Amino acid sequence: MVHMGMHNRVEPWNAADNFFGSPEINEAVTIHAPKKCRAGCLAMRVPDPPKYAPPTICNISKDGKIAAIGGRDVELYLWDTTTGGLLATLRGHEICWTSSYDHTFFVTVQEDSKVFLWDQQTITQKQLLGHPDEPLTCCSVSLDDEFIVVGGAKGGVYAWDSETGAEYRQYDGGHTGPVQTVMCYAMEDGSHIIISCGAADHTITVWDLETSSQRAKVHVTELDQAKNVRYFVSKDGTQVLVWCTDAVPFPNLVFVDALNDAKNSVFCHEGFVRHAVFARDSERIISCGNDGKIVIWDTITLEPQMTLAGHNGAVLCCAINEACTHVVSSGEDCTVRLWSAEDGRQLQSMQAQNLPVKMCTFDRSFNKILACDTGGHVYVWNTLAEVILNLIRRFADSISCVSMSADQKLMAAGSVTGRVMMWDVERRELMWEHPMHAGRVECLAFNTMMEVASAGADGRISLMSMETGKQMNYFLGQDEPIMALEFSPDDERIAACSADGKLMLYLASSASHRPKLVLRSNIARVMSFVWSPNSKLIAGCCSDGCSLIWNAATGSIFTVLEGDNASSCSTFDFSGKLLAIGTVMGTTNIYNLETTELLTQLCSNASAVRSVMFNEDTTHLTTVCSRQAIVWDVANAVKVRCYDFVVDATGEFSEKPSQYRSTVAHDSTVLFDPESETIVYDMSAVEDTQLKSHFLSDTHMIQASLQHKGVMVWSAACNTSSDKFHTTHDAITSCHFNHDDRLAVMGTQDGQIIVYDVVHGEMLEVIAAHHNGPCRCVKFTKDNNEVLSAGADAKVIMWDWRKRTPTRIYSGHFISVGCCDLADNGNRVASGDNHGMISVWERDTGAVVQTMPLAHAKAVLSVSMSGDGSMVASVGADGKVAIWSVDVGLELVALTSAIESTPLYCGFSPDGNKLAITETNGNVMIWNAMVGCQWYMISNAHKGKVSGCAWSKDCRRLITCGDDSLTAIWDTESGACLHKYNAQSGPLT
Repeated sequence: MVHMGMHNRVEPWNAADNFFGSPEINEAVTIHAPKKCRAGCLAMRVPDPPKYAPPTICNISKDGKIAAIGGRDVELYLWDTTTGGLLATLRGHEICWTSSYDHTFFVTVQEDSKVFLWDQQTITQKQLLGHPDEPLTCCSVSLDDEFIVVGGAKGGVYAWDSETGAEYRQYDGGHTGPVQTVMCYAMEDGSHIIISCGAADHTITVWDLETSSQRAKVHVTELDQAKNVRYFVSKDGTQVLVWCTDAVPFPNLVFVDALNDAKNSVFCHEGFVRHAVFARDSERIISCGNDGKIVIWDTITLEPQMTLAGHNGAVLCCAINEACTHVVSSGEDCTVRLWSAEDGRQLQSMQAQNLPVKMCTFDRSFNKILACDTGGHVYVWNTLAEVILNLIRRFADSISCVSMSADQKLMAAGSVTGRVMMWDVERRELMWEHPMHAGRVECLAFNTMMEVASAGADGRISLMSMETGKQMNYFLGQDEPIMALEFSPDDERIAACSADGKLMLYLASSASHRPKLVLRSNIARVMSFVWSPNSKLIAGCCSDGCSLIWNAATGSIFTVLEGDNASSCSTFDFSGKLLAIGTVMGTTNIYNLETTELLTQLCSNASAVRSVMFNEDTTHLTTVCSRQAIVWDVANAVKVRCYDFVVDATGEFSEKPSQYRSTVAHDSTVLFDPESETIVYDMSAVEDTQLKSHFLSDTHMIQASLQHKGVMVWSAACNTSSDKFHTTHDAITSCHFNHDDRLAVMGTQDGQIIVYDVVHGEMLEVIAAHHNGPCRCVKFTKDNNEVLSAGADAKVIMWDWRKRTPTRIYSGHFISVGCCDLADNGNRVASGDNHGMISVWERDTGAVVQTMPLAHAKAVLSVSMSGDGSMVASVGADGKVAIWSVDVGLELVALTSAIESTPLYCGFSPDGNKLAITETNGNVMIWNAMVGCQWYMISNAHKGKVSGCAWSKDCRRLITCGDDSLTAIWDTESGACLHKYNAQSGPLT
């Protein structure tokens, strides 16, 4: 029975309950059955199954247009993989689903052993083929679509004619126990054979379909001791792969020529094979296993031809396309990976699930990949990512902008030379290429009328035919480059934003080439704009933080939305009632346009927001910057998931994605789809390390002519900018990283302490620490649980930063404390004040260990404790540098004579053997504290003052910063400079 509608059902709690809170025990949770998948540009995300019933069926039709998900204990959903719409719901407790090769029908097998034939175009039931007496386990359609065969739990095999529906034969006596795999093939003489494979008896039986006689029977004795075996039958039906899914010491992959009774076996994958398949020509075998590798074998000799390595953990499934050019694999690392079967190169890695991906397969046309994880979450990937990545690889240095048609079948690309290219995504071919502009093409836009518009540095807009590239019309700006371009949703108008901050509106069908309206702000530049869904309003975001909403027909101002920071991007929701605006400070404001009320402010992006996007039902908002993409729950203003983009050529960020966070650590191009929340990253590293691509220099949005669809392009090729921590607080006076460099603490001029998550670019805590002046110095403890701070209020305080409460206050100073430090391996705290006094305390008790009131004649500029806390080094405003014994309170050595100019800062190495001292003349002196002499001098390390330094944990590296805005890393053994980075932000302190 087919139900085109869907009913509500009671469903147990899902995994998000731990995050959002669980419902009451006796409360019935009503779930509305989904009407649509989350069909993004890169993949279609099928709605999650009930937690109590992962899908029994996960299959894709041969033409890739239908995905069948569900079955047995829940409904079987048939999804349109093109639109994401729900085609039908089958409620017959289906356990098997397979489609024909000519795309005209499909077959279902129900739990009660009924076998049904369906019309694939109308999704109507054509007839009941049969109802065997035994439970059924598997089914398939012959390659010529003439017969349908099924296998039973008691060893029976059944066949029906697909045209008449008549039962052709019943085949008994071939197996003892359930049939695991059954296939039907046409032979060269016109006859048909059936191959059935037993799950328990490890037997392969070849049947003559017409006579029901056994042509051959092969017992796989090599796997007699195996508990669990799996089978794969070649396309011509004469060859079978058998493998053992247990960890065994004997040959675990067996090749069987069923008709000729020939066998060969091999021990592989360290004794644990997970999956194996034949290539279409049966000349090669592809297998994968627990060793994290995919191996391509010669079928006859079982000699390895190629090994594909890249997964982090076991590879659970593999498949090869019909043309035998690409291999897809999935594994415990939660990724789906695409490989070249010709040279073994890893092409793409696709990430969506946060559970191991147990199954992956191609459709016959190689346009889609179906993947399912161990929790039953299903994604259908398309080929758009392959086209985008190939386009970027080929034209990376010349591409300036990219845009897609609404159906994602066409892609337009503009170049720095003024040329526009049109690509057919499904055919993967260039349709046309024409020179359209004098100078760089800055932006492109599609409409729904088979037209595409381009605008460039020449201030000109060209309207072209999608099919031929012929210019249909053109429009002129006001002698300024046009930086953004967009059709109204009704395709009647074109909006363009020029470099001087003016917003111009054109009538698309007008014979006039001049703008109909020119909209502007009197005090700021329009930075970006967006159309309302009904095309009646247009919102312009300005550099002063304000957003102006204009009437698109008259140009009158509809409303003004106030903001604190310059706007960078914006989007409407689908009703046109909400407007989300991203800013250069990493915040996103959501306004209600009916009341002009600021509903909420989302404050967590690490840098300027490059794109904001609502999903179709306005439940989620995705904000993307040059470091991360964050998915928000709009109703509660909380994070649902965060995707971090990290340059990581060494692979340090290799942990699996969690339910709420994924880290994309890579050194090439990354594509992110906000709608389906999927990621594809290019595994072919950029060969040209000097690549200077305009398009890859920052995060870009490839728009799909719909506000809710698009692909974010992020690249490590030119993404070498430093992480920036934006704060709305006062100037930063001090900063310190914890021992694993994942957290940073900062003190501010207004006395606050700010703790940042460096990896994810998030502000974790803000502590009002010092009330009567600046916070002068901050330090993390070794266990990262506490922060030591010193301030102008004469206080030295140890904080539990997570609770924002002081755990200990160290008393003894009566004037501003300018510096403090901790012994890494000891239990002591040191500080220096503006009167030149140095104090040392026990960290845990706060008891005074030593006080040196006359250590310096003027203010203490810097103090540093040795690792064991036995020595403290200090630098004073009197020009004195000294090392002190903490236990006796005496000066061990004065280093003033070794300094060529005025000292500014000092720092012990973690092992306490060396002391680095910076000077005003740009020198850095390294003192050997164990021997008591100068080790070496780094002359002219910086131009001007060297304001600070820090040691690496292994004492092999020293980092310095100075007034020349440079940060330098030095080898501490040789004093050689390893790297210099120009922050381009003025003197570094």
